[in-house]
Amino acid sequence: MIQSLKFFGSPFMLHCLVIVGALLGALAFSYDVLWWLIFLSPTPLLVSIYNEGVLNKRLFFLCLLWGTIFFGGVLWWLWHTLPLNWLGVTDPALQRIAILLYWGTISLFLGIFPALWGLSARFLFTKTPFDILLFPSLWILFEYARSWAFSLFAYGEGTIVGGHWSVGVLGYALAEHAFLRSFASLGGVYLLSFIVVGVTSTVSWILLRGHGALRGKVVLLGGLVAFVALSTFFAPFSVGIKQNHEHSLRVAVMQTNFPPGFQGKIGETRNFLALESLVAQIRKAGENPDIIIFPEDSLFLQSLLPKEGAGYFFNTILGEKERLIIDSGSVRDTSSSMHLRMYYFNTKTGDMPTQDKQLLVPQGEYRPFFYQIIEKAAGKSALFDRLAERHSYARGFSMETGEVAGVRVGGLFCSDVMSPILYREMAQKSPGVFVNVASHSWFHNSKLMEKQSKNMGSIRAAEHGRPFIRSGNGTISLVLNENGAVIAETASVGNAVLFATTTPTTGATPYTRFGDLILFMALVISISGKLFFYFKKRPAPAL
Repeated sequence: MIQSLKFFGSPFMLHCLVIVGALLGALAFSYDVLWWLIFLSPTPLLVSIYNEGVLNKRLFFLCLLWGTIFFGGVLWWLWHTLPLNWLGVTDPALQRIAILLYWGTISLFLGIFPALWGLSARFLFTKTPFDILLFPSLWILFEYARSWAFSLFAYGEGTIVGGHWSVGVLGYALAEHAFLRSFASLGGVYLLSFIVVGVTSTVSWILLRGHGALRGKVVLLGGLVAFVALSTFFAPFSVGIKQNHEHSLRVAVMQTNFPPGFQGKIGETRNFLALESLVAQIRKAGENPDIIIFPEDSLFLQSLLPKEGAGYFFNTILGEKERLIIDSGSVRDTSSSMHLRMYYFNTKTGDMPTQDKQLLVPQGEYRPFFYQIIEKAAGKSALFDRLAERHSYARGFSMETGEVAGVRVGGLFCSDVMSPILYREMAQKSPGVFVNVASHSWFHNSKLMEKQSKNMGSIRAAEHGRPFIRSGNGTISLVLNENGAVIAETASVGNAVLFATTTPTTGATPYTRFGDLILFMALVISISGKLFFYFKKRPAPAL
């Protein structure tokens, strides 16, 4: 066995390394200044793969352990939904059991995919430098498979099946690095994950498998570390994108801190008056915005309908001008199905396209069949059936854009930020600006949820070279530029208005045009490598 691995041969040491690596990954997702730890996180898994003394069964368990702990840390914000009184569950013990079950089963399920990656890497690795490409290729394939599989795991009447649930993709940690984040415009978040595991694989190869003098290893390793360090000073880029300076837009982004759950008529009236006060703040500040955005499910515009009343209200308060008002609220259609609907209202033309939320949140906005079975077995199905009457939505099937001053604006809902697919579909409608209407009130001002959703928004902006604006309830509001950098954000959670000027963009990035082409390339690498080295090693036929 390679001398470098002898120290890591004991089962105890391997388990400790795997646990530490998983925790480092979770920390990279949780704190801005620790993003670089993501490069260290997968290292114990590579050590286990290279260590021939680790049998496949143990390798599977070690990778499963890493995955379960990593996702448990990434999804720790699920615990911030406590207490669940807003959901109608008043028993404290039942609240904790429900969250433990939900958090634990999801973490374990998602943890299976790093375990499958480990076995696949052990089967396909070539013990050559080619593995530096093989390992990250396999990793992003299993990340994509995981996002698909979760939609099946959480399948229910409100499910949209596909690779939408990208939570925990390693590439999101690079949102804190302006230059590395820019590579999302070339290949999306999966290219960023490829970079993370590729760097880790290169370092591991140099230290654990690379042959040659120690001096040569030090030079290679030092060069790689120097590149990552110096890249901090490189300018971010966005391929194929141009700024539309002729149509810069002034935006007023509303922020609220309304409580979660059904609030009844009294609560709706209280919220309306608070939002009306925020609109008045726009006038007091002497602002004349082109776009006014309300957080998810604010119901403000709905309260002003019909359209004539809404136009009269904004023109009276702020003066006559073409403005785009973006709001959303819960509505029931003719079949009594509940939808979360977004409105784009142009105060000049009276146009008001609408769209319904597509990526609904399991348990919060629909009930997965898997958990319905568990609830029934536990004798709690009647309780959750009553809760479902207020928290079950039907998903939408189409997207629309609003328009103001000749600029299209593409809006999506809170959880949609997790979906590279939905944002690419929106980007192909050529909006100049992305808008995300969000509500994190379920998570009681969770900093972890805020951090991860902000990173996802940053990557969505960089992927398509579009400014990204989030209006939040129970979270901060922010405005990002086309590279995903912060232009403006609120300092804390609370009722406020964020003013900023954003410059729309035109054009399409390679990622907008070609999508996740990196996944096809990864598949080719994964298949071709083993075949190439297999035929290369085959003895030539006797003549």
